[in-house]
Amino acid sequence: MINPDTYLFGWWGTNLSTAQTLLIEDFQRYLYKSHGVSDGFEYEELKNDYWWQLGSTIAVSHNQARSGAGSLRLLDDNTANLTAGSRLFPGMRQGIVKFSLYAHSLADSFSFSLREPYSYMHAAEGTMFQFFVESDGSLKVYNSAGGRIELPVTTDLTLDAWHDIELRFDATAGTIGVYVDGAFKGTAGTYKSGNLVTHFNIASASTGATGTDVYIDDLTIRNTEAGLPAAGTVGTEQPA
Repeated sequence: MINPDTYLFGWWGTNLSTAQTLLIEDFQRYLYKSHGVSDGFEYEELKNDYWWQLGSTIAVSHNQARSGAGSLRLLDDNTANLTAGSRLFPGMRQGIVKFSLYAHSLADSFSFSLREPYSYMHAAEGTMFQFFVESDGSLKVYNSAGGRIELPVTTDLTLDAWHDIELRFDATAGTIGVYVDGAFKGTAGTYKSGNLVTHFNIASASTGATGTDVYIDDLTIRNTEAGLPAAGTVGTEQPA
């Protein structure tokens, strides 16, 4: 520690005659304000990564992967309970959510949402932004009246292919920007009222129907309200 808010980290290089250093000048903001999520689904135990599972068929799978060896699979094969999962993270008012989606089957459709409290119900209070992939692959968003509507740019997701989805939300303004495979699809408003987002939820459409088989991978969630510390060099490298 150089001073209460400046830290210099150091470690050995490729051999004991070299070293690497990293200087963080705004450490408290780096530590507490730029928190987020990075899930690659390479480990079997989801609970250690703050996932809440409803149903045994929310699990890490090696059938498909956008990167690495694993992904998170949602397989709706029961009529007793809604098949759903939720990723808890520190509350954010502004942020970016990125993930890759692979749908093998959308027989019971598929939903993903950003919520304030935890709930497995689709219409739960605090569900600020909710999206729905219909059985034909069309991506829709819920409006404040509770209807599912097309995005400003009509978007269809093909089966058996990876699609990269990015959501840029502002809970205070009540808006969310949607990008699919790098293309901007427009801005939507809130579904239910809320103050911040603490859960990323995925679910099949209903309890009674079955058949949805979806994978997600490379999930990242980043708080953008305070910005991120800028990276830079400390000085020129000197031989040991």
